[in-house]
Amino acid sequence: MKGYHNAQVNGNKQQRDFTIKIKLKDVNGAKMIEHTVLGENVVIKEPNTRSHVDSAVQDTAHKEVKESDKFKKIPEDFVFSASHVLADTFLGPGNKKALNLLITSQDYNVKEMGKAEKNLRATMEDIEDEMKAAYNADFATFDIQITSQIYLKMNYLKQLI
Repeated sequence: MKGYHNAQVNGNKQQRDFTIKIKLKDVNGAKMIEHTVLGENVVIKEPNTRSHVDSAVQDTAHKEVKESDKFKKIPEDFVFSASHVLADTFLGPGNKKALNLLITSQDYNVKEMGKAEKNLRATMEDIEDEMKAAYNADFATFDIQITSQIYLKMNYLKQLI
C-alpha cells in the first residue's frame, strides 16, 4: 500500500512518501505478522517537536482488554501505547489510516523503542552532518525501511483471521 504524509520541513509543507506492507507468515511452524514501513525522502525532525498520534488506536486496545475474559492475566495498571513503526522522529505518520502504528505496552514503547529510536537518530544525524558538509546543504534526505515482526499464539490467531 502506498501513501503519503504532509510534514513541515524547514518551515515548508512538503510531501513524504511511504509504503506499507503487512504480511501473515509461517516461520518454523509459528505464525508471524510482518509489518514493514518504507519512508522515502524523509528528514530528521527538529528536536523536541511531536506530531499527533491517533490515541483511538490505544483506547480501542484498552477497551478490548478490559471487556474480555481472555486477558485476565494482564495487570490492571497495564498501559497500552500507540507505537510508530517508522518513528515520529523520521516523520512517520501517527494517524491510524496510515497503518504506521502498532499497539505495544507503554513501557516497551518508551524504554526499548525509545532507546532504539535515539540510537538510530544519532547515527542518522552523524550521516546527515557529513552529507550537509559535503554538499553545502541545509539538510539531507534519506530513505529508511523499518520492519516489525510479531509472533502470534495459535489460539489467538484464529480470532484474528
